[in-house]
Amino acid sequence: MKTPSIYLDTSVIGGCFDSEFKIWSNALIDDIHRGLFIGVISELVEAEIFDAPLNIQEKYFEFLNLNPKILKLDEESFALVESYLSRELTSYGKE
Repeated sequence: MKTPSIYLDTSVIGGCFDSEFKIWSNALIDDIHRGLFIGVISELVEAEIFDAPLNIQEKYFEFLNLNPKILKLDEESFALVESYLSRELTSYGKE
């Protein structure tokens, strides 16, 4: 059976220190460490982490030791962002 992949954004790493989310965020990282899931992050997460507090940066570097898959930002990524942003702007207030 193939191991499921789970994408972690910056809020999951930061959530390890947030009283409301730390149980869930740390449990997810523990599950990745145990091999239940493959962790996936993007280059964007890496960029955001460098502006984060030191404890979050340290947690991120610990997570990197688990050899997550790192998604590269490419033209397709930026096109998707533009598509979402343009849709959001054209549909704002039309509910």
